[in-house]
Amino acid sequence: MQGLEHFSIQLKSLKNGAHHYHFQVGNSFFETLESQTIKDANYDIEVDLERENKSIDIVIKGSGKIQTICDRCTASISLPVTFTSRVYAQINDNPNVDDLETYYFDEKAPILDLAPIVYNEISLHLPLVNIYDCEEEEPLPCDTATLDRLDIEEDTPDPESESSSPWDALNDMNFLN
Repeated sequence: MQGLEHFSIQLKSLKNGAHHYHFQVGNSFFETLESQTIKDANYDIEVDLERENKSIDIVIKGSGKIQTICDRCTASISLPVTFTSRVYAQINDNPNVDDLETYYFDEKAPILDLAPIVYNEISLHLPLVNIYDCEEEEPLPCDTATLDRLDIEEDTPDPESESSSPWDALNDMNFLN
């Protein structure tokens, strides 16, 4: 892929043993891979490979920020994200299509392309909830008007919760007879 050549490792020169790589991943990375979920993000990625013949153990450590909307106050935030993951790769010409936990690379291929692996791991480690502890930031990124409104609604007692529950009728029933 154009613009992602630095993620390509020459397979023939990748000797047995440990190898370390460092990548900066930004908006052009996600645009090149035509990401639908990540539009504006920056990550610092460390990749450690341990090759043993045709098996490769890959540890990916990422830290960065993704621009998104806060799920609590709906303000635009720069959400910090960190992750560490371990994946496995096999170099052979007969990939096991049932094995979804291993990446397969053709023995005859000249390169080992890390870009899709890095992208998959970033995507898999996106937070399910877009909130973080932002109280220490200056200026505060929160939409305080929305948060004030949420506090008012939380302080208002729910009229149904103080009255009887639909399950209260079961308290008076005698099930032993």
